[in-house]
Amino acid sequence: MTYSIKNIKAILFDMDGTLVDSEKLTERALLALLTERDISTVGLDLVQFHGVTWKRIATRLRQLVPDLAVDDTQLAADIEARFQVLFENEPPTLIPGAREAFVAAARVCPETTTIVTGSEARAVEILLDRARLRDCCVGYTSSDQYHQSKPDPESYLMAARRLGVAAEHCLVFEDSRPGLLAAQAAGMWRIAITCGSPDRVRQAQDLAHLGIDDYTALPADFFDSVARTD
Repeated sequence: MTYSIKNIKAILFDMDGTLVDSEKLTERALLALLTERDISTVGLDLVQFHGVTWKRIATRLRQLVPDLAVDDTQLAADIEARFQVLFENEPPTLIPGAREAFVAAARVCPETTTIVTGSEARAVEILLDRARLRDCCVGYTSSDQYHQSKPDPESYLMAARRLGVAAEHCLVFEDSRPGLLAAQAAGMWRIAITCGSPDRVRQAQDLAHLGIDDYTALPADFFDSVARTD
């Protein structure tokens, strides 16, 4: 396996669906909320709610279901609260090889390996402790710190500024279409985590420099290789 990615000085990981298999929790939170309000979920495409902030989820949901009698802010809070209960009580599993990859990235880029997520700080804090990543993660950029949800590049550009690294020297790991579009708009290198999904494999072909099922597909020297300048 050969790579064209070189001269990387910062590694940026999305969280939900990229480090942890938590998108199913988002789907469950949404389905529970709609069911309790007697709103049909038949045929609802849940993938469209992956990789974006709770506010963006709420806005999209209200577009699809105009009868929801709450504003976007309250709806976003209701969905997030349900997600947090699930996240804390039914911890999602790590994507295979995720912790090892994060540690390896931090070894090569010890001051510039971070998380950029559509979730709020509380969920990131829980993950850092559960996955034992706090010591090798240089802060994080969570949805309560920026205004424009992915696919807007704001979150990734904010993270790059904080790290003091130009966008063209940043490598992003992402799973969702909005996340890959955000990293692309930011001018960053992109690796898509596909988890073997045919739709995500096609998405990776369109939007990423490389697509992998999970981190176990990366060779042991991957991060050393992409950090080289030759």
